[in-house]
Formats: sequence, C-alpha cells, structure tokens
Amino acid sequence: MQVWGVKGSMLDQSCKNMAPVQDEGTEIMGLLHRYISHLRKDNLKDGTRKHLQATIIVVVNAAASTSFDECYECALKVNALSAQATAELAASCEHLDCLVHVSTAYTGANLNLEGMVPEQLHGYALNCGTGSGNGSGQSKVPHSADTFSVAEEVDLTLRARASGASDEDSKQLGITRARELRYLETYTLTKSMGEMLVSQVARKARIPTAIIRPNIVEGTWEESIPGWIEGNKSADPIITLYGRGQIPGFPFKSPESVLDSIPVDFVSRAMVAAIWSAASQDSDAGSTPRIYHVSSSSTQNPMTMGMFAKGVR
Repeated sequence: MQVWGVKGSMLDQSCKNMAPVQDEGTEIMGLLHRYISHLRKDNLKDGTRKHLQATIIVVVNAAASTSFDECYECALKVNALSAQATAELAASCEHLDCLVHVSTAYTGANLNLEGMVPEQLHGYALNCGTGSGNGSGQSKVPHSADTFSVAEEVDLTLRARASGASDEDSKQLGITRARELRYLETYTLTKSMGEMLVSQVARKARIPTAIIRPNIVEGTWEESIPGWIEGNKSADPIITLYGRGQIPGFPFKSPESVLDSIPVDFVSRAMVAAIWSAASQDSDAGSTPRIYHVSSSSTQNPMTMGMFAKGVR
C-alpha cells in the first residue's frame, strides 16, 4: 500500500492531463509529497511516521480494488484491511481534524432496500445467511455483525492458498462468500467490511469521520476540464467509442431510464464538503461517522439516460 501525500510520476501525469493552464499543475505539485509504505506491516520509518503524526490534519482514504471478481485475499487487503490501517494511522495523528473514507453506494446491496436508502451504517447487513465450518475451506457465516471476524475471512483465504488454490479458485471463493452473505460479488462485500472496520476505529478513537458513498464514478462534468476520463472502466469504453465515431449512439431502452452514475468532479466536491462537515462535529458526536450518499439516482432529481446522452453529445 502507498501513503500518498503525494509527489510522483502517476500524479505528475494526471496533473499534466488535467491542467488546462500549463503552469497550474506545477504549482500543485510543489505542495505534494509521497510516502510509500505497507501500512499493515508498519514499515514507515520512525522519522516519517512521527512527521506524519505531528503534521497531518485531514486523512482521506480513496484506495480500492473495484474489480467485481478480484481474488478474495486481494479484495480483503485493499478494501477492508488497508482501510482499517489508514484509519488507525489517522487515529494516531496529534492534530487530526477528520478522517474521510470513500466507500460505495452499494454496501447495503444485500438488504433489498426500496425507495430512499438511509444514510447510515449497514454493518448489520453481514448478519444474513447460514453456514457451517467443516474444515474444507469454508468458514461459518457469522450470525451477527458484532461477532463477524474479518480475520476469520483472511484465515479462510490463507488456508485455501495453502491447500493449492489458484487465482481463479480465490476469485470463486470471494464470489461464493459474497453470495452466502447475500451480496452480488466480492467488491460490495469487502467494501462493506471496510466501512465496518473504519467505523470501529473511529468510534474507539473518537475521531470525526465521514464516509462517502458514490455510485458508479465516471468522467468529469466540468472540472478541471469537461469530459476528462482517466482509465477505461464503467461506461468509459462506450463514451470513448462514441467520441471516436465508432458507434452511432448509446444503447438504452428508454431515455427516462435512471442512470446509476456520477461525474468524478461531483464526488470530489462532496469529499471536500464532507471534510468540513466532519471536522466541524462537536466532540460528543465525533465517534459516530457521518454518511453521505453521492449519487445521481436519487428519487428527487435522478439523472436519466437521456440526460447522459445529451451531456456527452
């Protein structure tokens, strides 16, 4: 895992791609530093850790594996355990104002919620399902969120690997465990675990915390330049093909169909607002994370396929 503060080739290139003014990226880069570390192995140098603990005032965790069929141990490490390690680092900072954790709008996907989904923790979602431990690589499905053990899931993956499981076997293990717990896939299961672990650290350390739940994040609407896309995921391939003239339009049944997508600059603005909101909490409320849904599929002002197609054109 990398602790980004950040200055490096990846961010250099991103700033070059994004900055509409030639010198704008240079000014930003001068303020950023990068620290590379494996937080779970606690291998930050003592001087670096002490410097971070003495100077950091806001921690934002936005790292994730967004693959739906990631190897189970990889998804656990990135989406759950690394989120926990980042929260623990935040809790050790002397002058911390707040922690912001970027999750997903689908952490409660197994609850079959209809209508307005409440902005609250879904940790109890892991209360679903039954199972039995038989020593064959399957662990008992927890009966309550309070007794759920991520360590048990990690141990499950280690035992599977020790018995000769391949990457494909690990992917299937993640899908199986997700479905046993009534999730669709490994991604939403492990992101839900991440929320639980971050919340546990926040409550124990009593640090002001906000959890952002965006739905499918796409290219920019306005900032820094309209239509900016990094990578080629979600609906990006379709947008790219249309922009290149390789397809005539967008495949949708009705222009009134609600689109579960949100421009990335909307999400980044919400993150900045969440920093202020979390940091302004009084000490009595500091142990309860604030949840913010950042999505375009609300019941009040949804984004439709017709609006999407018009905006892209």
